[in-house]
Amino acid sequence: MRRKLLQSITLIFAMLIALSACGDKSTEIIDSEEDNYGNLDFDYREAMQNIHFFEKKISLPATLNNMGEDFTIDERILLPTDTNDLTTTLRYKDETIGNVLLQNCTKEDEDKRSKQIIALTLGDGVNLPSTTSYWYNEIIPIEFLGLTFKSSEYQVRETLGVPSFEKEMPLVNQLYYKNSSEEYLKITVKDSKIVEITFRFTGEN
Repeated sequence: MRRKLLQSITLIFAMLIALSACGDKSTEIIDSEEDNYGNLDFDYREAMQNIHFFEKKISLPATLNNMGEDFTIDERILLPTDTNDLTTTLRYKDETIGNVLLQNCTKEDEDKRSKQIIALTLGDGVNLPSTTSYWYNEIIPIEFLGLTFKSSEYQVRETLGVPSFEKEMPLVNQLYYKNSSEEYLKITVKDSKIVEITFRFTGEN
């Protein structure tokens, strides 16, 4: 009994670490000194509405109902934002694959599966050892504009063009393609390989 309790506490703690490191990235609104957005070399709306994901085609904004029964959220980890949205982990067949931002959603909402997903983060740019056993251990099958998790940083730049701006981190490089101050595609690369992708699209622009 004590051992099971300890395992449960360890699981929740690990997931909280993962979400705090990963979840905030899908909710952030990006501001840059140059305020450079909108001048992209690809059709942003088309990219957001043609995402091929686990043999399904999804269009953002989407819902969990659109994505199917294999996709769930962890009701134990729900982080409200100051914009009345909710960040939580996204799971595929009980394995974590990233996180989502549910629009106009609270902890008390009973039907979270019908809430609009306006931000979707896949992968783990932080690569925390404590979360490894709970993560989907294969390459996440996603494709948009011909790019996948097997694509290189060179292929990203060739396909999407020059980023709106970049952030160089100690271990990773983040490429931001901004459609507006609240809509962006962020691709995190490590050793020239994609490790995390964040899509943010409200569909209002």
